[in-house]
This record gives sequence, C-alpha cells and structure tokens, in this order.
Amino acid sequence: MRNIRKSHKLAAGLVGAALVLASCGGGSESNGDGDGDGNEGKTVMTITYDINPAAVWEDGTPITAADFECTWQAALNTTGSISTTGYDKIKAVKAGTSDKQVVAEFTELYAPYRGLFGGL
Repeated sequence: MRNIRKSHKLAAGLVGAALVLASCGGGSESNGDGDGDGNEGKTVMTITYDINPAAVWEDGTPITAADFECTWQAALNTTGSISTTGYDKIKAVKAGTSDKQVVAEFTELYAPYRGLFGGL
C-alpha cells in the first residue's frame, strides 16, 4: 500500500511540474526555434553576472566577461561536449558596463540558468 501512495505522489508531482513548465513557456517547444510564437531571435531573458573584482585564475589572470563568452562557445562548439543544455538557449554573452560584468541574453526562458558557467 505504501508503494502505491509513493508512486501516486510521484506521478502528481510530475504532472504538476509539467503544468508549471507549460505555463511558464518551458517544455519541449522552444521560443527561439521557429515555432511560430513570434519570439524567433528575440531576447526573452537576460541575466547579468557581476564578477567579484578579486576573482582570478590560478596564474593571477583576472576572470572577465571574455572567459564567460569562451565557456559558452566551448560548450556549444567543442566536439564531444557532454551537454549543451542551457548554453544552446543563449543568444549572446558580452561584457556589461565593464569586463567584470557579464550579460547573457537568452532566446527562451531557462529556469536553471544558475547551473551555467558554474566553473567560473
């Protein structure tokens, strides 16, 4: 009896998650891939990262917006990349008001954006 209740809760949770994704514009259809919703090529979501001024690589070289752009390009264009998920939703990565500020523009909503650029 207990296993049935757990599976019902799991099924209800999955249905709930699917409904949230659908209402937020998520799911398997993309807003930037020509699905006819009018958002093709448009910036739908913008995230601004402020890099700690003291952030440096092991050799003392400052971490800048160029490092974020390089990471984005490497994730998309390196043969054998484990995953491009999330990075494939980005339209542009560029410096903001300085090299210590990064602006990432997305072609569709991507809720787990915090997992991107985790190594920087």
